[in-house]
This record gives sequence, structure tokens and C-alpha cells, in this order.
Amino acid sequence: MRSEALKHRNARRMLFAQINQGAAGWMQTTAGSWYVLTEAGSTTTLSFFVIASMTPSLLLNPVGGRLMQSYSPVAMVKVLAPLAALAPLLIAGLYATGTLSIPLLFALTVVGASFRALQAPTFAKILPLTVPESQRATVLGYSAIAFNVSRSVGPVIAGIAGTGLAYLLSGVGFLIVATIGRSISFSRPSPKTPAPRLSPLAPSTHVRRSAPYSRIDPCCATSETTATALACYRSSSSQRP
Repeated sequence: MRSEALKHRNARRMLFAQINQGAAGWMQTTAGSWYVLTEAGSTTTLSFFVIASMTPSLLLNPVGGRLMQSYSPVAMVKVLAPLAALAPLLIAGLYATGTLSIPLLFALTVVGASFRALQAPTFAKILPLTVPESQRATVLGYSAIAFNVSRSVGPVIAGIAGTGLAYLLSGVGFLIVATIGRSISFSRPSPKTPAPRLSPLAPSTHVRRSAPYSRIDPCCATSETTATALACYRSSSSQRP
């Protein structure tokens, strides 16, 4: 029996997009590592390539999280996924024409990984929104499964396809992610019944009634000020939709 979380089309689409993006990244790492090892013949150069492909994630994942405070995560996917596809597609073209070099591969790898790192946190924000609140824990479990599937499938595809085709498929994978991002839409929540509003005169009336006592005792004045602030806060909170 299919899980309730997987009955939601947006959830299935985002899980598929996550698998595509993860597999595309691992295809680049695997194909690039093989190219560096065969061309340079140095394990030291290979280690520097792996560092260059992983460092943007360490530095830019938090930046992507901060960007979501100002921009919609769906809009970020629409913009960043096509940009992440440019680097692998360009590497595939350079490899096909025999003009790819190791320094150029390093530079394009860092650029592509940077766009990928900025986009990566968006899945953690979008995926829970595709299901009701009671199913969010379940869909996050499926997200972990999708991550493990992608890092298993990506290297296998790269090993079978070879360097040039692996980079080409990686770029296509990011374009698929961008297409899925454009197809995601969320229904607007139904308007809530407004809570009964308190009279705006209630706090001031309370202050006026207690004013004679507050003039006598400073402690009473402090408590009345606190009570007035709390009353204003409750009043403003109850007026929010």
C-alpha cells in the first residue's frame, strides 16, 4: 500500500527532483575524478579536485538558507537549477571537442558546485510544504531515502556513460529539476475566521482606573505599565488574521 505522503503529486515531484539533483552532482564528481586521474596521473591532483567540488557546499549552503529568508525557495530553484546546468553542459562540450583541460575543469566545477550549493537547502524548505503537517515527518524520511538513492545511482551512471556523456546527463538532470520547480504550485490556505477583536479602549481604561494607585506606589506603577504592555500585545495578537 502506498504511503499517504506519496499520494501528493507535489511531494512525488520534489522527491524525483531531489534524486535528479543528487545523482547529477555525484555524476560530475565521479566523471571529473576519473578524468583528472587519467589525465594527470596524480592522486594529489585528484584529492584537490574532490576538495574543489565539495568546498562550495560547506561555504554556500548557509548562504542559500539565508537567501530563503528573502526569496521564495521555489523561485530559487527556477533560477539556480538552470545556472547549475550550464557548467556540466559546457564541460561536456569541451570534452567532446578535445579542448578540456584540468585547470578549466577545476574552475567550471567550482562554479557549478556553487550554484548547486546555493540551491540545495531549498528542498528542505519546499518538501515539507507539499504534504499536510501530519505527514511531514514521513516525507522527510523519504527525502533521506532519495538522498541515498541519488548518491548510489549517480556514480553508477557516470561509470557506465563515461566522462563526456556523464557531464551531459548531469546538465540534463539539472534542467529536469528546473522544469519540476516550474510545475510546483501550492494552493492558498483558506482564510481563517477572524478572532473577536478587543476594544482598543480596554488598555487605556485599565490605566485610567488604576492611575490614582500608581501615583502613590512606584511598584504599582511598574506593574501597571507591564500589565498595559501585555494587554496591548494580546490585543494586537488577537487582531492578526
